[in-house]
Amino acid sequence: MISLNYHHLYYFWTTAKAGSVTKASEQLLLAQPTMSLQIRQLETALGKKLLERHRDGVRLTEDGKIAFEYCERIFTQGEALLATLKRGAAAGPPPLRLGVSRSLSREIVMRVLSFVAARRPGAPVTVFEGAAADLQDRLSRHIVDVAVTDSDFSVNLGADYVGKLVATIPVIFIASPRLKNALKSFPRVAVPIPMLLRMPENPLRKGVEDYLIRNKVRFTIAAESDDSDLLRSLAAAGQGVAAVSLLNAGDDLSSGRVVQLGKGATGLNRHVWIVASRHEHPDAGLSAAIAQLFDKLTIRK
Repeated sequence: MISLNYHHLYYFWTTAKAGSVTKASEQLLLAQPTMSLQIRQLETALGKKLLERHRDGVRLTEDGKIAFEYCERIFTQGEALLATLKRGAAAGPPPLRLGVSRSLSREIVMRVLSFVAARRPGAPVTVFEGAAADLQDRLSRHIVDVAVTDSDFSVNLGADYVGKLVATIPVIFIASPRLKNALKSFPRVAVPIPMLLRMPENPLRKGVEDYLIRNKVRFTIAAESDDSDLLRSLAAAGQGVAAVSLLNAGDDLSSGRVVQLGKGATGLNRHVWIVASRHEHPDAGLSAAIAQLFDKLTIRK
């Protein structure tokens, strides 16, 4: 049986995250030769090469990637243990750390929070909003427990992570009542349309552009943003046409602030995914809450 030296393991983990021995040495206030020696001793004990040196620093080997994933769980759970003990049982249950894609609408986020609150009443929730790459990074480092996003990036994180589609919401085109008067025959219009579009890397952007091209719609880009609530507000202000989900547009459609362009379905849909680690959370209550999200959560228009 191999007796692991957890100091060596921590030095390896820090170096892998920093991307170089030099940066890790500076973070830990250790001499670079000392760090290198500790990592070599770990590799000798394991009988595996974990890091490869390159001109720009170090990279994980395939065995190193496996070791790194275990380190992520070991040390992040250790930090959670310290936080729990410092907080004490009287402080109540730990928060569910929810990562939310900033491209999702407020209505979708509220549905998720309401679902969690109903099944874990009184327990706190911490919400981090960011781009998909930020969520993926935070989930891989166990800084968030669950990510709610518009793409299934679990495929990028390996077999230890799983994603589930929880919503497929129809997308419509909306504009202010005044602008609709000039676009009554949408999508068959003779004038260029000012479009309020998502950012180029957003999954919905390509679908919207394909729809416009397929229907021979000439358009200009009036604004670009991944904030769906901002795009809806810009549409209501008459700044252009936005493609948003029925769930996102519901209140504005009811109040008459915006109107739907065209008739019938567009064939476009807004997809919502939840992504989390397959491993159970150390806290039983959080583990149960995450399991219920995967088993029961469904978001409808």
